[in-house]
Amino acid sequence: MALGSVPLFCFPEGIRLSEEERGFISFSFILTIDVQRIYCSCLIFKELLGKSTCRKLGFSKERPYYSEKALCIISEYSYPDQYCELLQQIYRVGMSKNDVPFCRVVQNLVEELVMAEENDWGNVALRYTYGGCKIVLETRSKFPVVSVLQRLA
Repeated sequence: MALGSVPLFCFPEGIRLSEEERGFISFSFILTIDVQRIYCSCLIFKELLGKSTCRKLGFSKERPYYSEKALCIISEYSYPDQYCELLQQIYRVGMSKNDVPFCRVVQNLVEELVMAEENDWGNVALRYTYGGCKIVLETRSKFPVVSVLQRLA
C-alpha cells in the first residue's frame, strides 16, 4: 500500500456532489506501509461548484451544487486530536470572508511552524498558535503521547 491510496481512505464512497452545503467532518486513520505506520488526519468539507463545472456536468443553473474536498495532514507522528484541530483551524481561517487565497493560508501555516524545542523535563514539544487556538505536539521519552489542546481566551 502506498501513499497514493490516501484519497481512497479520505473518500471511501467516492466524492459525492450534492445540493446541500453542510459543515465539515474530521477523522484520523493509520496507513501501514511495509512495517512503518503513517498517521493521517483528514477534514472533509463541501465547496460550491463553479458555473462552468456545473454546465459541463449538465446541472441546472438555478440551484447551487457542492463537491466534497479534503484537507489532510500526513505524518510519521501520532497526534490525531491536534492534527484534526489544526485542520479545523485552517478550514475556518481559509473559508472566512477575507481576500487571502486558501493556498496562502496553508503556506502561512507551514512557514510559521516552530521547530521542536526541549523543555526542562527533557520532553520535546512543537507549539503553534493558529486561529485562536494553541496547539502543542509533545513527546515524552518515558511516557506515551498525551493529547494537549488549549483554547486561547
